[in-house]
Amino acid sequence: MLLKHQLNSLKLIYNIPFFTAAKLLLGLFSLVFVFHLSVVLGWLPSTIVWGGRIQTQEEFYTLESVSLLINTVFMWVVAQRGAYIKSRIPAKGLKLVLWAMAGLYALNTLGNLMAIHPLEKYLFTPLTLISAVLCLRLALEEQKN
Repeated sequence: MLLKHQLNSLKLIYNIPFFTAAKLLLGLFSLVFVFHLSVVLGWLPSTIVWGGRIQTQEEFYTLESVSLLINTVFMWVVAQRGAYIKSRIPAKGLKLVLWAMAGLYALNTLGNLMAIHPLEKYLFTPLTLISAVLCLRLALEEQKN
């Protein structure tokens, strides 16, 4: 019974068109990049990122730099997988990275559920879950770039 449920879940993921998943991810990652940049620039409070647990300014800038860098790499990977830019990484490599991204976003979803700030808990939890599903969709595609 569990296997049947898992297979039905995969069918739902395959129902998401490949290029729609790529476009949605690029849009989400762009918005997340702007969000983190807004936090770094002080336009938004630092308490709404990293679970509201950042202790020092040095830690804040380090973690936000990591966020911006990782987000940029993720956009680059999705843009290659979606054939929006010339691929520098073989299709198998991109799929492997997308599997890792799906896992990271799934774990991030769990982390967001435990966040202190309600915005992170109630807004970013569904966004990271959606990101995990969309990354999984791109990782499952057999089509070569």
